[in-house]
Amino acid sequence: MFEQALEQYLKKSLIHAPEGLRAPILYSTLDAGKRIRPKLMIAMTQALGIDTQLILPAAAALEIVHCFTLIHDDLPCMDDDELRRGKPSCHKQFGEAAALLAGDAMIPLAYEILLQTDTDAPKLLEAYRTLCQALGPQGVIGGQVREMEGKTISQTTVTRMHAEKTASLFVAACVLPSNLFLSHSTDKLQECGSALGLAFQLADDLEDRFEHSPTSMLEILPLHEAQHMATNYIKTARDSIQHLHAPHTLEPLFTSIEEKIHTACSM
Repeated sequence: MFEQALEQYLKKSLIHAPEGLRAPILYSTLDAGKRIRPKLMIAMTQALGIDTQLILPAAAALEIVHCFTLIHDDLPCMDDDELRRGKPSCHKQFGEAAALLAGDAMIPLAYEILLQTDTDAPKLLEAYRTLCQALGPQGVIGGQVREMEGKTISQTTVTRMHAEKTASLFVAACVLPSNLFLSHSTDKLQECGSALGLAFQLADDLEDRFEHSPTSMLEILPLHEAQHMATNYIKTARDSIQHLHAPHTLEPLFTSIEEKIHTACSM
């Protein structure tokens, strides 16, 4: 359902775009990735008792924003990665200029799709603000800059960087359904997204622990402490949503990250 919606929103929005822009955007977003963030948003929507169909524009917008960050992360001026999701990265397939412009275009494209959500204008404005904060100076882009600055690495600085670069989009995934369709406090939803995002990043660090990375928590903590921290984050995320209408809808995500942590620590 989500894949079909994402393709429809993209192709409709790009119908008049030049092929040199349309092709790299579709290449970098369709038929790729695990869709963790939209899965989380859809699961949270169900947990809140909201009709899943209503959240599809927001879920598509969030995934497009995420794919934009991957395109720019892979550029030679950033991480200089030649592969993404098992195929040539966007700049290797289309050239650096096309990849840069495709990533740039995906930001307003995501907001255009978000604004197609069928809800009240004040709720749309709140959701718009949430996504801006998740992406901007206090979110993914701020976290990327913090990583590039390479200042003194400590548990506090690494956690803050991961909270911005990784967990901020998880927070948006948890908060946007409430922004768009409810008037409830989002404090517990933010707590869930933040903890789950940090657990997800720690699972990645554990999985890649044999590859040196100055921004990995494994550069600071021994394996057993990092595993314990990741497990505690999952517990925090799970506990934070027990008051919701149907908290069990998030269990598959919690379990998948727990399994990834366990597998990584058994290697």
